[in-house]
Amino acid sequence: MNPYRILQITPDATQQEIIRAVTLALQRKDHTTRQIADAQKELMNPRTRRVAAFIYLLDSQRWAQEVKLPEKHLSIDDLELLHSFDRF
Repeated sequence: MNPYRILQITPDATQQEIIRAVTLALQRKDHTTRQIADAQKELMNPRTRRVAAFIYLLDSQRWAQEVKLPEKHLSIDDLELLHSFDRF
């Protein structure tokens, strides 16, 4: 699970902000204590924090909410062809 989402912080949060966010997350009770502790542990370690920043660079749930899907189902005929592949 995304530790930034659990703690409701941005990837550039300081360690003090992480600690403050842990306290607030425990008060909100949106997630289990274990999930909050794991998020804190992951973000307090510089190595695992860099990995998390890479993995959660794109927040897919937020992206998915912004995507507008067409009302009707598309068929293969509705798709545009990429003419740059014609020469192969």
